[in-house]
Amino acid sequence: RIAVVPSTSIPGGLAAMVAFDPEDDAVGNARCMEEVLGGLQSAEITHAVRDSEVDGVAVCKGQAIGIVDGRLVAAADDLEVVYASVLEAFAAGDADTVTVLTSLNGSTTTPERLAEVAAATTPDLELHVHEGGQPLYPILASAE
Repeated sequence: RIAVVPSTSIPGGLAAMVAFDPEDDAVGNARCMEEVLGGLQSAEITHAVRDSEVDGVAVCKGQAIGIVDGRLVAAADDLEVVYASVLEAFAAGDADTVTVLTSLNGSTTTPERLAEVAAATTPDLELHVHEGGQPLYPILASAE
């Protein structure tokens, strides 16, 4: 049997993939993956390709933008400011643990600096930062 588990974000797809158990059948795996996705928040931080206004947030071309669960929550010239806003949105959603995948090519921000921002902004969140190497998104994150 084959089961399809829809995900609406890259971090969600990755979280579902981690939940896969090769010893379980398709139905059991689908159930487990859906459970994981049901309790997950996901975020993408990237750069705007044009000026616009989305979800009441004004965005200028080139700014860092933070999207949480499909909703734009922040736009700023500083990636760290957007990252902090994303963490605050996660915390407001009762998250305990945040996993961050970075691809900070060309950025002055480092994984260590992301940990410092998290400690200052949302000290109660447990943070895991990993080099992801993904294109287009300097930061992908999920929160449980």
